[in-house]
Amino acid sequence: MLGSNSFSQSRVNKVNLEFDTYSQKIYSATGWKLNETTGSWVSNDNLISSDEPKTAQLFKSHNSNNFNWIQINKVTKDNTEYYILIYECLSGKYKYPHIKQDWEEEVRVYYIILNTSQYTSLKACVFKQSAENLELKIKSNNIYNFMTDAYEILGGEHLYNEANLLSKITKEFEQTNPDCYHSFVINSQLVDGEMVVRFMLPKHGCFIENTSALRSEYFELTKEKFLSLFIDDTENTEFNTHLTNSEYGVNDDTTPLMIVENMPAFGLCKSMRGDERRMCTNLEIIKFVSKNTKYPSITKNAGIQGKVYISFVVGKDGYVKDVTVLREVDSLLNAEAIRVIESLPRFMPGRQRGQFVNVQYTIPVSFYIRE
Repeated sequence: MLGSNSFSQSRVNKVNLEFDTYSQKIYSATGWKLNETTGSWVSNDNLISSDEPKTAQLFKSHNSNNFNWIQINKVTKDNTEYYILIYECLSGKYKYPHIKQDWEEEVRVYYIILNTSQYTSLKACVFKQSAENLELKIKSNNIYNFMTDAYEILGGEHLYNEANLLSKITKEFEQTNPDCYHSFVINSQLVDGEMVVRFMLPKHGCFIENTSALRSEYFELTKEKFLSLFIDDTENTEFNTHLTNSEYGVNDDTTPLMIVENMPAFGLCKSMRGDERRMCTNLEIIKFVSKNTKYPSITKNAGIQGKVYISFVVGKDGYVKDVTVLREVDSLLNAEAIRVIESLPRFMPGRQRGQFVNVQYTIPVSFYIRE
């Protein structure tokens, strides 16, 4: 009798990654392209096209240089931090591609995985303001892929939601694509008295010549707006220490910053400085939220749990304001998360160059049922 060896294997459910931190989303930028025929620059909202807006917007889904929003989120894999550049855009395909008939529009979310070094280089480029192009040449394990809403009717893994997006990202870490390479080009510069950032969405399959990149087409937005993509962490400090408010891209005294010379503080943290002050305050916020959060009995009994991500601002007067939900779980849990953040005690406000400033925070409020 012939036999073959078999291997026993336990059934272990795969655990998908979760986003540790969310940046704000950018919903608008001006797309500029030089019309080679007329010699005129043409602008479109969230779209790079040499066609005039009315025509360009009509065929927006046919053009890969468009977006609805852009965001950078952080994940941790095997104790290593990665930053996921994500953007949503309109796209589509022909039902009958050989004869280019019946265009079917869809929404896609593209994502690209950056390591810490690439993320730091991206931030350095924006803060440097030198007008020099940074080209992130992303190969091999750095993955560029997308999720689409085209097959939502099938349900399950085809649903267009964050859980399935995280599932796809988790799978990317389990494989390599040695033949995959992409190019993301960006620069920051002073134009007509205003600090702006210019960039192209990641391109697949070819590197862009650094000398010609961003000369005839690019997205443009203010530096102040682009800074909202950077997650609030200590790495910003080395770039921010010697910058004035105007160099940050802040043109008024109401725009919240994410890192300042003296971060807000309350309690015993008020007497501290630098990283010690920042870490002490972060810990005090976590302790306060953990102690004062009340799990709504209705949701608890229903087994609803998760993390509600909240953005809030510590104002120049030290009071918490502008509390908003970045990631929802349930309406009752969302409301409780807002309530507990709004109940935070008054802070000693943050300072930049001797002036009180608004400082923005992002924090998860956790609701988990403990056995």
